[in-house]
Amino acid sequence: MKKRTFFKVGLAALSLGLAALLPKWAFAKKYGVALSKVPALKKVGGAVTIRLADTDLLLIRISKEEVRGFNAVCTHQSCPVAFKQNEIVCDCHHSHFDLTGKVKHGPATKSLKTIPVALDGERIIVGDL
Repeated sequence: MKKRTFFKVGLAALSLGLAALLPKWAFAKKYGVALSKVPALKKVGGAVTIRLADTDLLLIRISKEEVRGFNAVCTHQSCPVAFKQNEIVCDCHHSHFDLTGKVKHGPATKSLKTIPVALDGERIIVGDL
């Protein structure tokens, strides 16, 4: 094997090995959403469902400093969920989830998938869909 070929193969193998060692978040794509585009989230207690990267997200303004994100699909039979009276509810079969995504009562048995969300001034940063 020529030195150049050996070097290319070795570099490729090293790159793959390093990529396997990096944490998942190192490859996560992040999305920025201006608060002006989602006025419901400007106030505490506001909520909105948006679609990003072919995923429906439920975003809830928990406090002045915090917005939480969830996959907006019930874990029971994939119906949409909504924020109602300080909890997350599936209207299809009436599963209820708390504001951390955990099941309060079923028929759902699995928690909602949480989505990392952060406030950055007048923007909401959504990552790792």
